[in-house]
Amino acid sequence: MDKRTQELGEIKKEMEREDDALYAIKNKIRHLEDVEEDIHQARREMDDILYHMKEAWRGEHAEDTFWQIEDEVNHYNRKTACMTTDIQTELNNEQKKHQQNLHALETKQQDITKEMRL
Repeated sequence: MDKRTQELGEIKKEMEREDDALYAIKNKIRHLEDVEEDIHQARREMDDILYHMKEAWRGEHAEDTFWQIEDEVNHYNRKTACMTTDIQTELNNEQKKHQQNLHALETKQQDITKEMRL
């Protein structure tokens, strides 16, 4: 096996690894989307519970407690949104890196193939 054929084999293996990495990232993105949907559903349920609590509780102390709980929920929602955004950004950057690597490998493969034809 000559050097160029061996190089093409190595490139093919690297491309397969990049494809596997991209597939894994796409699965992580799908999982994150599922988690975000679960979080959204939990928020709707918490909002519903808070609404019912507000309707059922009466008095100054109850109102103060309600506002305190609502502040905690809002803080948790912001924190969760930041975390999911950070994870999404990280996954997108990782996906972009692997796509660029794959593109570079494809270009290299095409160049070697052209050289072999000459």
